[in-house]
Formats: sequence, C-alpha cells, structure tokens
Amino acid sequence: MKRTYLCLFVKDHEVGGFSVFTPDIPSCGTSGDDIVDARAMIRECMDLCLEGVLEDTGVVPEPKMATFAEALEWFQELMNYELEGETEEDRAFNQDDLHIEMVEVDVSRLTTPARG
Repeated sequence: MKRTYLCLFVKDHEVGGFSVFTPDIPSCGTSGDDIVDARAMIRECMDLCLEGVLEDTGVVPEPKMATFAEALEWFQELMNYELEGETEEDRAFNQDDLHIEMVEVDVSRLTTPARG
C-alpha cells in the first residue's frame, strides 16, 4: 500500500540549502544541502517518523491532501495566516524560495506493532 504526502521545501538563505517538512506526519522535518539532498533526507525522515507514529498509535496517518492543487491551496491559506506582531517584512515571500512536492511512500512494509 502506498500513500502520498505533501512535502514543503523552503530555501534557507541564512545557512544555505533547503529545510523540508511534511505537515501530515507528526514531527517530520529535516534539511539538505540542496534540493536533491533534501529529497533524500525527507524520504528517510518520512520512513522513520511513520514507523514512530505507527508504534505510538497503531495506525499510519492518512494524508490530508491528495493532490498538488490541494497542497497549494493549503499553503496559500497558511501564508495568509497572520501572527500577532508580524510585519510585512516578516511575511515577505519569494515563490522561488518554495518548492512543493507530493511524495509517495510505501507503507506496506510497516507492520502494526504487537500490543501487550
């Protein structure tokens, strides 16, 4: 069985490379020196986090977004969310700084842990 999850890659101008996270998988975030490295790192991170969630809850989380269009809509809503004390400069965003991918993961190799 395979599931497809949204991954957000954000260019990090301060240290270089990309930070990447998967909103539908708890605590799933990492970084890479470039987009290729970030892709490899997030795939590994997704596997580890899914194993942890499965161990903790007994279930693999369902993706909340199944298409790129849903992911883009979610991200646009996120970008419109205002934090208290936030300035326009804080909210500056360059589309070149963001890369969105839907990443497929084979979850059939994960097994439900024995409960005892």
